[in-house]
Amino acid sequence: LVVVVYRFKVLLGKTELGFRKTFKMYLQGHLMNYGSAIQGLGIGTKVALLKVNKVPVAKSVSAVTLEVAYDGVFCLIVAAVFVLLLGRKMIAYVGNFLESYLVIFLIFFVAAGIIFFIARKRGEFFKNYMEELFGHARAGRLVLIAGLMTLLSWVIVSIMNYFIIRSLGGEVNIVYILGALTM
Repeated sequence: LVVVVYRFKVLLGKTELGFRKTFKMYLQGHLMNYGSAIQGLGIGTKVALLKVNKVPVAKSVSAVTLEVAYDGVFCLIVAAVFVLLLGRKMIAYVGNFLESYLVIFLIFFVAAGIIFFIARKRGEFFKNYMEELFGHARAGRLVLIAGLMTLLSWVIVSIMNYFIIRSLGGEVNIVYILGALTM
């Protein structure tokens, strides 16, 4: 979780928030995401908590957008690797995976489109959001750091699950755990 919070702090860019305060806000958002009946409530919680701590909304929304984008791209890369390694065995499974993830990505992009439409009407927010979003993409070092943090976070969770399964007497390949977590 520390790695994911560090990645979030990198995606936020320069703020006056310390790591501990960012960690607390991230945990509160994480709890709202998984503790509530509404998946995604944690994203709104993070944005609201950041706004209370005087982080511009455009900056916090772009950080959350990038966080979801990094995880989504990583999951798609892992799915592609599994298809290449396992070939026909995975094609049927990945077909179902892609259908479900395409629906999720479609909903995400429709929601993003609605937000962009509303934000564009507001003018200043849209301009600031796009500057924050693409400003991150122009900083190659930040993209590399956030990408490595994403990889590290998924690998750490995979290793943790591997040892839990092994401690229960199970036999499993750690690569399959990584694939299962991302799909």
